[in-house]
Amino acid sequence: MGLEGKDVLVRYLLGDLFPSDRERLEKQLSVDDQAREALAEAENDLIDSYTCGELSAKQRQQFEENFLNSSQRNDQLAVAQMLMDHAVREKITAAPIREQKGPISWRESAAAFLFGKHFAMRLALATAALALAAAGFLAVENWRLRNEVNMAHLEQPRLQRQLNYLEQQANATSATGSNTQNQDHSQTAKLEEPPLSQVSILLSPHLSRQQVSRNPNNRLVIPDGTHMVTLKLDLEQDAHRQYDVVVETVDGTAIQHIERLTSQGTGNGGRCVAVQLSSRQMSRGDYVVTLYGREANGELPVVDSYSLSVVRR
Repeated sequence: MGLEGKDVLVRYLLGDLFPSDRERLEKQLSVDDQAREALAEAENDLIDSYTCGELSAKQRQQFEENFLNSSQRNDQLAVAQMLMDHAVREKITAAPIREQKGPISWRESAAAFLFGKHFAMRLALATAALALAAAGFLAVENWRLRNEVNMAHLEQPRLQRQLNYLEQQANATSATGSNTQNQDHSQTAKLEEPPLSQVSILLSPHLSRQQVSRNPNNRLVIPDGTHMVTLKLDLEQDAHRQYDVVVETVDGTAIQHIERLTSQGTGNGGRCVAVQLSSRQMSRGDYVVTLYGREANGELPVVDSYSLSVVRR
């Protein structure tokens, strides 16, 4: 492939192609062996450029966010960074790998060295790769455990309210059985259901404020004691890899701006973008939620807008 073709492959690996161009390239890769070989070579060159600091700031960010999306690529990067050590490369180049007429590149020397008779070096690299994978796994587990602890803290008040509610029911039942004079009062006493710690709503696009007042689908009731609010923005078309969301009041006061969200399933075969907010940010009134799609060239076109009416209890 020419220079233009290589540039396209690099942009593809960095996630910088338009969706239509990406689909055409992926179709070509599925049937063209030469294209797949060129892609593998572009991957190696891109890893080397990143390791040597030859990428621009934007390309480094795209590389870290879009290219390093698998454990295999992270292992390739770890090996490349190890091989960039001058002492390691000298040892590889000087090692008696095999007889060959003419010079060979350091990459060929490294491949022969790593996969030839030098078991100790291969074992060290494999151990380093496993250590990197274990570190990544532990980081993910640490984040998951912290998230579970935070959710447990949020759930604790709700569980306490439920316990108080059950105690009230038990006391009311006991009073009814032991004191007939308070029977009518016990039967008519109203015990409030404890509020939820989190509420969510699936918002439909294109509804005006008047339509929201007549259509309860975009009307959110937030009970007292609620901690979190999840707004699920229904997608008519899931045409972007990432989305930005802006929540503001009808008079234009910004409430929250969330960047780089991805879509998820709605449970009924549809797709949506979910936004989590603190209930303290959502006072009684009307809101406008605007959904933007992130383009590969950095533009943020408006995808949809959603009207929301909030009621506090």
